Amino acid sequence: MRIRKRLAVSNVIMIVVPVLMALLVGAISFGCVYFTLYYTNGFGFESGEDFYRMSKSISAAADEALEGGDEEIRNKLAAVCNTLNADTTAMTVFKNGSRFYSYGTQKAEDAALVSSVKLLEGDGFVSSESRQVYRHVAVQGAAVYEVYLFSAPTQIDYNTLKAAVILSAVLIVLGVACSVILTNRFLIRFVFKHIETPLDALSAGVREIGSGNLDYRIRYNRNDEFKPICDAFNEMAVRLKKSVEMTRKNEESRKTLLLNISHDLRSPLTSIQAYVEGLSDGVASSEAMRRRYLDTIKRKTEEIDRMVSQLFAFSKLDAQTAAPETEKVNLLQETEDIVCAVVQEYAQKGLSVSVKGKSAFVMLNTDLYCRIVTNLLDNSVKYKDCAQAAMEITVDAVGGDASVRFADNGPGVDEQELTEIFDVFYRTDTARNRPGDGSGIGLAFVKAAVENMHGSVRAYNDNGLTVEMTLPAVNENA
Repeated sequence: MRIRKRLAVSNVIMIVVPVLMALLVGAISFGCVYFTLYYTNGFGFESGEDFYRMSKSISAAADEALEGGDEEIRNKLAAVCNTLNADTTAMTVFKNGSRFYSYGTQKAEDAALVSSVKLLEGDGFVSSESRQVYRHVAVQGAAVYEVYLFSAPTQIDYNTLKAAVILSAVLIVLGVACSVILTNRFLIRFVFKHIETPLDALSAGVREIGSGNLDYRIRYNRNDEFKPICDAFNEMAVRLKKSVEMTRKNEESRKTLLLNISHDLRSPLTSIQAYVEGLSDGVASSEAMRRRYLDTIKRKTEEIDRMVSQLFAFSKLDAQTAAPETEKVNLLQETEDIVCAVVQEYAQKGLSVSVKGKSAFVMLNTDLYCRIVTNLLDNSVKYKDCAQAAMEITVDAVGGDASVRFADNGPGVDEQELTEIFDVFYRTDTARNRPGDGSGIGLAFVKAAVENMHGSVRAYNDNGLTVEMTLPAVNENA
């Protein structure tokens, strides 16, 4: 049950339970009073003062009952007498001197009390040690009614009734108070325990994450308002762990980058230094030797410049926060235009390049794509294992994507290294033994550039190395 529904139910319970408890205790109290009155046949009077006061009240009630036919009057008088104790209290009504209605048990001394009270000529009260009588005279038309109310002392008196009523009121108040307390304790378990449990789980999760336990997950299976929060916490923990791992990996990559830069720059710098010293010391004694030294120095300088340029381009691309500006182009046509401009240059380097496939339109940054193509061509030239190598570029459209496959017939890459060749400054062991053949930045730049254009890239062996990049296709007429 959701917390909101539990709160609604608890509000209803908080109102209904005390009301029902008050009604229940009130009914029980009323039942006790009624039981006392019913099974003891009503009121009795402990003192003459109580009897006189209540006699006047009962006489007033009898006056209201002395209206209507005889049978109706008797029924009304019977209703009045139901509140009297038949064992200790009696009532006799005379109509025009004849007995009209009787209730209760007459005592032997009642006759003497009646004679005495008649002497008072009208309403009056006479008592003895064991009996008391009250006389009331009422005239209704031509009929004269004499109402005699007899009583003997009893333990169930008016004051006792008042005490019972007060006790009942106290019981009702105590019952309501107890119901509120019990309802409150129930609602704490019904509502707040269901809030406290997930809050404790979240607090424990925060402490675990804060202490470095990024593998901690909250297990919460209840389908309530806290379920999305706990799921979001677990998702946050997963992302935080990935972020920490990425930060650690980036830190390791930075250390590796510094080591690789030092390694890859040391070799050409050492060559330049050696040839400069040879020129300074006069080792190159002939003009042809000096020219050869200078050409070597120029080539090593260009190698360093190319390496620094690639590193700068990769760093700039890797630090770019916004997506590069793109335009809609025909990927096949763009690839053919780039290859057409460089095909002769790479033919002289021993790499023949061909393009085939079908038209596919994508949103492309043409400058980045041009560098991607030239980097992949340079990579094939550097690592070819024969005098004449070939690179076949295939453009295709699959579903909602466009793909470009760069497949050469070179030696390929070990399967264990296929997932690492896109890391910056990563090179195979064979390439590492030939530091002048490449910097290890080219494929890292390709991966970063493709991902900046919302694409993906992968490499696999297929009679050589094949690098396949995939970009989201767009409608030609859009």
